[in-house]
Amino acid sequence: MEELEKRLSDLEIKFSFQDEMLSEMSMVIAEQQMVIDHMKNIIRELSEQSTGGAQEGRTLADDKPPHY
Repeated sequence: MEELEKRLSDLEIKFSFQDEMLSEMSMVIAEQQMVIDHMKNIIRELSEQSTGGAQEGRTLADDKPPHY
């Protein structure tokens, strides 16, 4: 009976660590999703800026570099 209690205790300890690890991983995933969403917004804004210049008859290739 003592062996069974030890095995049960070991399983409870392992479960506790896994539960904590799962919570930490969920927080990391949520943070990463926020970063991804922010980067998507930046890409969308940059894309709109680059197509906005092309619609006015100008492209980035037409602009002279600042040292000219």
